[in-house]
Amino acid sequence: MNDLLIENASILDVKSGKVLEGSNIYISNGTITGINVNKDCPQKINLNDNLVIPGLINAHTHAAMTLLRSYADDLALIDWLTNHIWPKEAQIINPETVYIGTLIACYEMAKNGITTFVDMYFYEDFVAKAAEEIGLRALIGEGVLSVPTPHAKGETQGIENTKKLIEKYKGSDLISPIVAPHAPYTCSDELLRELTQIAIRENCPLHIHLSESEKEFFDIQKEKNLTPTGYLEKLGVFEAKTFAAHVNYLTDNDITILKDYNVSVVHCPESNAKLASGICPVAKLIQSGVNVALGTDGAASNNNLDILGEMDFALKLQKISSKNPQTLKALDALQMATSKGAASIFKNDIGSIEVGKWADFLVIDRENPSMLPGHHPVSDLVYSATPDCILSVCVNGKWIIKNKEEQFDKEKIIKLTKEVLKRYFP
Repeated sequence: MNDLLIENASILDVKSGKVLEGSNIYISNGTITGINVNKDCPQKINLNDNLVIPGLINAHTHAAMTLLRSYADDLALIDWLTNHIWPKEAQIINPETVYIGTLIACYEMAKNGITTFVDMYFYEDFVAKAAEEIGLRALIGEGVLSVPTPHAKGETQGIENTKKLIEKYKGSDLISPIVAPHAPYTCSDELLRELTQIAIRENCPLHIHLSESEKEFFDIQKEKNLTPTGYLEKLGVFEAKTFAAHVNYLTDNDITILKDYNVSVVHCPESNAKLASGICPVAKLIQSGVNVALGTDGAASNNNLDILGEMDFALKLQKISSKNPQTLKALDALQMATSKGAASIFKNDIGSIEVGKWADFLVIDRENPSMLPGHHPVSDLVYSATPDCILSVCVNGKWIIKNKEEQFDKEKIIKLTKEVLKRYFP
C-alpha cells in the first residue's frame, strides 16, 4: 500500500476529545499527508462514519512472558518472581521461545488495538522479528541485570547485547532500540552508570522498573539512605531520556525530581493490583506536571495485554483510592494510552491523527453495543468499549487487522504455541 484515501471517517481528536465527522484521511508511504484534502486516489476505503482513533500504546510489557500466562498466579511479587518466574525462565527462555511467546503477544495486542509496544526482556532481536512479522511498532530493550540472565552471564555481556541491539536497529521504521536496566535493586551502581552513558551517547530512551513494591522502596531507602527515585537521580540516570515503569511509591520530593528531569511514568494498574504491589499516585503525578502513560506489564502478571481494559481500570482505581469520582476524567485515560503514551517513549510521530505522523490508527465500530447509544465517544472508549469494538487496525499505513480479519498467519502462531507447550511444559 503506497497511497490510500480513507473516506467518511469520524476522526477523534485526542487533544480535545471532539469528533470530526465526515472526514477523509490521505495516506502516502505509511504517513498521514492530508486530512480533509480535495485529492483523488485510485485506492479508497469508505468507513461509513465509523470512528478513527490513534493506535493504542502499551508503554511497558515483557511480550514473551505470554508463555507464562497463568503459570504462577495469586502470589506476592517477590515470591512470584524469585521462586516461580525466574527459575522457569532459566529453564525455557531461548531465542525460539522468545520468538514464539512474542508472536502470541503480538497477535493478542493487534486484536486489542495496540499498535506500539515497549518491550524489556531477553533475546530482543527475536522480539523484533516477531513484531515485524505481525506488523507492529516496537521499542525493544535487552533487560540487563547484575546477575546472570537467560541471555547474559553477567553485566559485561548484558552491556554488549544492548550495544548490538542499538547498532542493528538504527534507522528502522518499525523497531526502535532502547536501553533497559532492569531495576535499581537488580543493577549495580556501575552498571546503571554505564547503561546511562550508552543511552546518552546513542540518544536512545532508557527504560527501567522503579519503586514497584513497598519492599523495594524501603530496602533501597535503608541501604542507600535515599528513595529509589533519589538514588537514580544521584547516579545520574535521569540525565538520559528516561521513562520508568510502575512507580507506585513516591515522596513529594520524588515527584519533583521526576518532573524536573522530564521522566515519564508508565502506570500498570492491572498487574500492580493482581500482585498487590501498590497503587501509582497517577492523579498527583499529573497534577504535578509529570507525564503518565499506560502499560500492561507481562501477561504472566496481568494476565492479558489489553490497553482498553487498562484505561478503564486505571481511572476507577484512582477514583476509589482518592474517594473522589472527579479525580481524573475519561479523556485523561485516552491520552495516557495515545498522545501521552507517545510522549513517554519520546515518539513525536505517533499518538494522534495528524498530518506528518505515521498512519497508526484503529477503526472503531460505532454500532457495537458497547458504543451505543453514543452520547460521549471518549467515555464509551474508556468505560465500556472492548476489543470486540475494533474493526480494523492500521500500522505504518498497512492493515494488520482488516474488517476483523487478521492479515498475518494466525494458524502458524497457534501451531507453534502448541508445539512449545508440549516441549517445555510437559
